[in-house]
Amino acid sequence: MKIDQFIEKKKTSWNRLSELIKLAEQRGFKKFSRDNLLELGRLYRQVSSDLSYTKSCLKDKQIVNYLNQLVARAHGQIYLPEPFNKGHILYFYSYTFPDLFRQNFYYILLSCMIFVLSYVFSYITVKSDRATGKMFLSDEIVIPIEEGLKEHQVGAKFPASMGPVLSSKIMTNNISVGFKAFAFGITAGVGTVYVLIFNGFMLGSLAAIFNNYHYDIQFWALILPHGITELLAIFISGGAGLILADSLFNPGDLKRIDAMKVNGVRAIRLILGVIPMFVIAGIIEGFITPLDISPYIKLVFSAFTGILLFLYFSQAKWKMVKSEG
Repeated sequence: MKIDQFIEKKKTSWNRLSELIKLAEQRGFKKFSRDNLLELGRLYRQVSSDLSYTKSCLKDKQIVNYLNQLVARAHGQIYLPEPFNKGHILYFYSYTFPDLFRQNFYYILLSCMIFVLSYVFSYITVKSDRATGKMFLSDEIVIPIEEGLKEHQVGAKFPASMGPVLSSKIMTNNISVGFKAFAFGITAGVGTVYVLIFNGFMLGSLAAIFNNYHYDIQFWALILPHGITELLAIFISGGAGLILADSLFNPGDLKRIDAMKVNGVRAIRLILGVIPMFVIAGIIEGFITPLDISPYIKLVFSAFTGILLFLYFSQAKWKMVKSEG
């Protein structure tokens, strides 16, 4: 069948489905009669079939895009989510978020690689020439750190009363970094990559400065207790930003704006998932990192957080399968 004949034959059904969708979007299903509901279901199935036929046989991109949008709108009205409750939150963090992590692992891995390469570059650069530390960090950061290391003063010790205030500021800053890594995906990923590189440069140059004064253990004892959770959250946020960027470069059969909408939902759910991770990292950084205890104890604690995160993201799927069985 030629495309013109196909459109002429089907356009009445498509227009009618569009009318019913518009009515549902404006008024909901309360104004629908039983016949209208049955008609909506029938037309939805019919247009879904038309979409499959158009993709496989006619391959007309304009019609495919139109039918994609029509079917997506109908699906959104027919399969409305259940009213939101606390159970949904528990289910999201128990199963949905870990599953999203696994589904989008390669975006998250790419985000991690960008950060690690930036870290390695700045570390080698500062190790080769100490003066280059100021390329990646401001004088306000480098000078006090180096002066403290010369005097064998490692780490920051805060009064216990400062813990809540410090923790709150750290949470706010970390969530801001994660949100920027995600939101800047709209710049075709340029902004996301910049955020990852900038933070990689900071960590790498700091590690090199501490290494120059032979305080590697102390440095990682300061970074890793909160850093394992915080860095993973940043990598996930960066992965969410790269998902948005990929929508611009590889929209598939959809228009770029529609691909952004579809993948944007996936990316936003990842960002919702990392918020508790940033909160936990902020609490650790505000209350545990400043403790005057052995750095080896802090490293053991860091390993413990890493194991918990591994179990959380790798075992949730197994738990869900077990519960369904």
